[in-house]
Amino acid sequence: MNHNKLKKIIPLIAVFVLSIISCDKNIERDEAFISVSYADESFFKKYQTYDSFIDDNEYAHKIAFIPNVPVNNFSWLSVGIDFDNDGFIYKIENELYKVNELHPQKPLVVSWVEVGMMSAFAFSYRDKDGQKKYFLGQAGNYGGDSEEYDGPAFIINEWFPWVAATGIYQYTDDDVMLTLDLSQNSYILKLNDVVYTGAAVIDFKNIDDNYSYSWNVTLKGIKWAAWDNKIVNSPSDISLRLIDDNELVFQNHGDAEFRYMIFNELYNGDNWVSLTKLQTQKLISTVTFNNKKIPMTVYYTRDADGEYFMNVLDFVYEGKNHSINLDGLETFPFEDPDKFDLVGVADYNFDNYMDITILAGQSAKGSWEQIFIYNPQKKNYYRHEELSEMPYIWIDNDTKSIRMHGNNGHAGLLYTTEEYKWVKGQLTLIYRANQTYDEELEKYVLTIKTLKNGAWEEETEMFKEEDLQN
Repeated sequence: MNHNKLKKIIPLIAVFVLSIISCDKNIERDEAFISVSYADESFFKKYQTYDSFIDDNEYAHKIAFIPNVPVNNFSWLSVGIDFDNDGFIYKIENELYKVNELHPQKPLVVSWVEVGMMSAFAFSYRDKDGQKKYFLGQAGNYGGDSEEYDGPAFIINEWFPWVAATGIYQYTDDDVMLTLDLSQNSYILKLNDVVYTGAAVIDFKNIDDNYSYSWNVTLKGIKWAAWDNKIVNSPSDISLRLIDDNELVFQNHGDAEFRYMIFNELYNGDNWVSLTKLQTQKLISTVTFNNKKIPMTVYYTRDADGEYFMNVLDFVYEGKNHSINLDGLETFPFEDPDKFDLVGVADYNFDNYMDITILAGQSAKGSWEQIFIYNPQKKNYYRHEELSEMPYIWIDNDTKSIRMHGNNGHAGLLYTTEEYKWVKGQLTLIYRANQTYDEELEKYVLTIKTLKNGAWEEETEMFKEEDLQN
């Protein structure tokens, strides 16, 4: 699997959004203050009791962590570096030591070997709201004269490694599409048009007995639909594990209860349902229909040329969540998400319900769109193939008809214009004007067909170019 890296950040200081803090001073985080300093002789004179995680390496420094109030789930973490063409990032490798409660009267002393100017260590704890806080530290004086240096012993910054697990994930199989939009504290999970939302917990933890660690994601309070489409009475938490930075796997492991708590289409026979991370971003575009504003969530990706393409369109209409999958359909690229204007609404079949139009292409010969019609009986949207293949469509509300115009060349002198009406729910052609050029006669030929009383009437006219220009 390809590694989907965290956001690449150069220089290093851009990784950290908070200002540099001296570790000989206190770090304020939700009323908790943690002092981080070298455990020197004065420390051991002051503290007779302390917790420790120390190895025998003669080059190791001893670091002391002293909170001002008790903090829960304090973890001492090892940190590695990933390099690629865009630079480097720090990532957690293992949880080296854990203290259920770090107390001011019983601090923690650990050993740390500094190898090179990029060496770093990390620690974490849960704040008073139960959220995990991560911090990354480095020596304040690397390679300098210790006698002349009067800065902090360590430079500590708040760190956000959980970004590795956040993002948009998707599982597709035939008619099933499961999409997870995961942020630090919440999630939106969609199974086709069914939407679940709730709190999310992202934690770095041991995943097996071999001291293998990974990011674990818990989705709180989901009422899964069972294979027979019934809803489970009591909500439950669902656990997923991040694999190779780009795949979330449901941790069901053959649990029969779990299999029956989800649609049977998601059970693929080996008990592992996985979601693959998409290189997807999202924006909100607001449309107006019948004087009502409707926000549209547009999920999009960026290609190698720097252009953006739409993937999925999500919105709520008539009290129901709708998701239109655009993968595999032609859509027009855009360059600036802040100036996005490719989604529109109209009433194409004159039933007073909102239909969706998405710009698909544009050229000198005209533009064309992907058009999705709302079905009020089924309460869903479907792509209308005929309308989606027509160039330059406009609606005539006076005649309740749809017209199209296609430019076929000769600076617009070759063209096709058609008019349609809805007859018993079917789009029906009632008028067609087609102008071509006859090379032998050196004249333009306009053929007009009109549907009257169920029969076609046809008339033809010829023009020279100078006649049309006059």
